[in-house]
Amino acid sequence: MFFVTLMSPSTVTDKPSKDKGTVSIEYLKKLKAEPPKDIDIHGVYFPLGRFDGVIPFDAPDLVTAMRFAVGVGMTTGVRVETLPLVPIEQL
Repeated sequence: MFFVTLMSPSTVTDKPSKDKGTVSIEYLKKLKAEPPKDIDIHGVYFPLGRFDGVIPFDAPDLVTAMRFAVGVGMTTGVRVETLPLVPIEQL
């Protein structure tokens, strides 16, 4: 199953922190290089716009995807929203 995790600041009142951003970036680099078991990360991207980060990935099921996304959010301290993606070929 294909998913995308969207990352954004957790609250409007969060104060920006260079250290927090550096730690998050280092974590995401390590995560991309050494993904959890059963997770295939297609990339980690930083778009310009509403979301600060995007992680497209494959997981065998919804529970595995949820655990992965919660781990990303808890470790980075950002709010995550994960969506399952349906390829157009399956419609």
